[in-house]
Amino acid sequence: MSTKKNDGKMTAQGRKEAENLLKDGGLLYRIGENIQRAGVAGERRNGLIVYLCISSRILRRPISLLIKGESSAGKNHLLKTETQLFPKDAYIELTGMSKQALIYSDKSFSHKAILICEKEGMDKALYNIRALQSEGKLVFETVQQLRTERIEKEGPVSLVVTTTSPQIHFENETRNWSVYMDETEKQTKQVKDKIAEGYLDVHTDLTFTKTYQNAQRLLKSYPVKIPFAKFLSERTPNRPLRMRRDFERLLAGIEIITLLHQFQRKIDEENGIQYLGATLQDYYMAATLLGPAFEESLSETNQKTKTIVNAIFSLYEKNGRAVTLNDLKQEVEMSRDTIETWVKPAIENGEIEVRGSKGRIAKTYTPWEKGAMADKKGLPILKDLAEAFPALAADCNVIDPMDGKVVGQF
Repeated sequence: MSTKKNDGKMTAQGRKEAENLLKDGGLLYRIGENIQRAGVAGERRNGLIVYLCISSRILRRPISLLIKGESSAGKNHLLKTETQLFPKDAYIELTGMSKQALIYSDKSFSHKAILICEKEGMDKALYNIRALQSEGKLVFETVQQLRTERIEKEGPVSLVVTTTSPQIHFENETRNWSVYMDETEKQTKQVKDKIAEGYLDVHTDLTFTKTYQNAQRLLKSYPVKIPFAKFLSERTPNRPLRMRRDFERLLAGIEIITLLHQFQRKIDEENGIQYLGATLQDYYMAATLLGPAFEESLSETNQKTKTIVNAIFSLYEKNGRAVTLNDLKQEVEMSRDTIETWVKPAIENGEIEVRGSKGRIAKTYTPWEKGAMADKKGLPILKDLAEAFPALAADCNVIDPMDGKVVGQF
């Protein structure tokens, strides 16, 4: 799919600026900088992952995402701010829907991102959402005036949802990757500073967002060959079962990063079909940004819960006693409510034992003897790929999307 149908909205100068953006050697780092400029404080990795997921709407198998965090963590602000970098026809923004709203909507969903602020707004439509994600379309038969009517809604779609829940319905959970908002005091200070900036400057220049919208319009959805796809298949775990979906999401992440850099790459042709080849730079950027989500799916425990559990094990070993909520608050810089919410999955799967919490008995946490989280092998390191594919590693430099530093030859 090409979004060039909207090119008529672009001036010659607008096209040139969009092309220059897409030719930037540090494209993802620059995108991260401008997400901040648009109004987001911190959250660089999460911001870039959201950008990749919305961009992935042009793929055959788009990536869907859950943005998780407590109330006031900035989930919806992050999502809404990033929409400024996309054309309005790239996404559909909703706050809720009825059970059959997707079926009867007069909107086209094909190659769009559906953005839902707060998971509760989609609960009644969970089954149809799963079908649209997995099958790439919805097929529904109903009776109208004593006649059977067949309704088909074409996808595919990228679904991006914000939620305060540690986990949503398990059948929907595995169809998405999850990211977690930074809830530390340091991040709160960055948010306050960003708010203060808005009261110090009477004019906020957001004209650069038009360049980003035009850049999205210029992107074409070429097929992408990933020459090291089988290598990754052989060197990533086969468990848990959701790895069947997460591995495809990993490749889709590499695919959309390749497509975002299409103005910097040679377009090859085979049997009359033009395509792009993924590079080790693309893998580096995908592993840097998506690695934590991939590793979370391996451990079957989310990163926030893992942080709390690791702290419980560490404090228990250091202090030789059960860990209190006050201990944890100081160690992980989370509120009492946040800790109690996100430690629940570890209690339910037998990693952590909780005692007390009634009357004057303080709540404490202790690790089960065999409850330590196993460190499972994650993504292969870049050096391994460089050794296996020396031709791809030759004269290969990449700008890190997180810190902007140049990573030398692999």
